[in-house]
Amino acid sequence: MKSIGDINGLEIAWIQPDWSKWQFEIHAGEEIVGTLEWKAGLDSGAIATSADGAWSFKHGGFNHPWVRIRPEGKEWDIARFHLSNWNGNGLLTLHDGRKLRWGFTNDRRTSWRWDWVNGIPLISIRKALESEDNMGVIEIHPRWESAPDASLLMLLGCYLIVVLNWADMSAEALAG
Repeated sequence: MKSIGDINGLEIAWIQPDWSKWQFEIHAGEEIVGTLEWKAGLDSGAIATSADGAWSFKHGGFNHPWVRIRPEGKEWDIARFHLSNWNGNGLLTLHDGRKLRWGFTNDRRTSWRWDWVNGIPLISIRKALESEDNMGVIEIHPRWESAPDASLLMLLGCYLIVVLNWADMSAEALAG
């Protein structure tokens, strides 16, 4: 896998190669630069992998939903993401106290962005409009170098989109 620092100028896409599996890939051109995989369904944790590291993501909480982020195989958090009651927006707090915002950038809920809390954009993820599948395009903004780890933010963003879409579909099925 190539590191995010080695993909300047290439279009970055996230895809689900096989719709029957909870596995996703981030591509820069033809190269895979990250993977995201659930071993036992979306209620279990996911493993995110890139040339820059490997992490586990696990969501929990009902009234105050959260996602814990850990180095793969470790029992300590490097960050924790707190959702605003499953509406899709939230705040990522890093182990050193720095904070990043995650939220929608349009009314159709097809575009999200990681920002520093002062509003400086870092990474945007747009869902493909022509598809109901979990796939889309990722844009790294010019100030991304100030981010703690662009690979981690891209993979966590894709994780949040998949989990929130699954939660929305589950709620619709229960209401229907």
